[in-house]
Amino acid sequence: MWARRLLLRRPNHLITSRLRPAVQRHNGTQTTVLGKNLTASRGHASDAANAPESATSRSKPDLLGSDQYRRRTVATKRHLYLVLDDHEHEYGIYKLDLDADPDTDSADARPLPEPAVIRLEVPKPPDNPRLFYAQSQFTAVGSCIVTTGAGWSEYLGQFTQGHALTIVYDTKTAALSSAYDLPENMDDGPEVAVAVGNRLYVLTPDGGAGGLQCMTTDCGDDDEKPWRWRPFSGSSRCFWGTEFFHHSPLFSGLEARAHAVHPQGRAFFVSFVDNRSQDDVTFSYDTVSNDWTRVGGWKLPFRGSAGYDRELDAWVGLHADKDDEEEARRIDGHLCACRVPSGDRPPEWKVGREKMVLDDAGWRHVDTRPEYMGERVDVKLVHMAERGEYCLVERLRRREGPDEKECLRDGDECLLRLTTFRVKYGDDGELIVAHRRARSYRVPRYRQHFVAQAFWI
Repeated sequence: MWARRLLLRRPNHLITSRLRPAVQRHNGTQTTVLGKNLTASRGHASDAANAPESATSRSKPDLLGSDQYRRRTVATKRHLYLVLDDHEHEYGIYKLDLDADPDTDSADARPLPEPAVIRLEVPKPPDNPRLFYAQSQFTAVGSCIVTTGAGWSEYLGQFTQGHALTIVYDTKTAALSSAYDLPENMDDGPEVAVAVGNRLYVLTPDGGAGGLQCMTTDCGDDDEKPWRWRPFSGSSRCFWGTEFFHHSPLFSGLEARAHAVHPQGRAFFVSFVDNRSQDDVTFSYDTVSNDWTRVGGWKLPFRGSAGYDRELDAWVGLHADKDDEEEARRIDGHLCACRVPSGDRPPEWKVGREKMVLDDAGWRHVDTRPEYMGERVDVKLVHMAERGEYCLVERLRRREGPDEKECLRDGDECLLRLTTFRVKYGDDGELIVAHRRARSYRVPRYRQHFVAQAFWI
């Protein structure tokens, strides 16, 4: 479950860093730190597409084709984008080329190879474990990284909808869009966000009427039902949509445990645990007919999101630890391949034998939840579909004494471990991990309850 609420240093301005006079340069590309005047350098977001002709047209053609073909290949190459709380008042969004970085183990961890492509300036939340959700929240749809949340009012001493903000950063064009409000029931931020095409479907904590919201980078027909679209601004291509008929599920995002998009790209599935009866139930949502359908009285076997693997004809995710309510929020470190449901019967699934997360006596995973809410380790599985690969993102701390809930020191150094691999079936139908590569980086951490985010864009 994501961290909640976007905190604003200055609620009446965009929460980007103040414009600095200095200009950072790396790899021959100029990157300007964004400021509150909403201007940005284009060079860091789409290197090949935005490079001057002199930088892309001087090389000679080779056997693979023309310069134009090569430029198109570079322009469409995807990267791993990381969102880290690596500054006391800022979040950094980093762009990594997984093909260019060599393998390293934890003993040889090094800093990230490039500076952040953009930084968002926000104050730290109050030092109160009950406000663990007081963090910026990040997700992605298409080529865009989306930040949402309500702001902190110093005058009222609380979070308020009036200071709410949505920021959309387009990684291809470096365009930045902002909206100074959030839809109904979004003041606590989304609990579950599912990207389908150019739309981001959001389940809110409250559920019921207004429990499903939608953001899009192209709303098409403004009269489309059941959504009532509101543009970020008069000229923005980004819109928030609220359900006109309130066809929301009976359960809230707080009760969601797992979700995945159907391979045909039309519907997505969400598994819930009823907080009252503790019963499992899975629903599907059709993004064309805009209808919820009860699929069955069971839940998907993974935790959080899973991606569809065409080679396996299955969703692949991190296996949920146990079947009971408390442990279903955790992972056991193994992979799980789950068939797409057909009818109301529970789908078949397999659990890999190999433990994927780092198991080292000197390290333990960052726990981002207050003690009273149980454990939530900072681990995320990213599906790189067109490569047929996965990237496991882990943040770990050195194991110092028996206290697993020790206080976070400002700038506490963590180990960021990225493991890429492929998954296939063995001769006996078991799950096998192949072509594993690991990279380790040293990164600071400032927010005790923030979960690092990663997107393949």
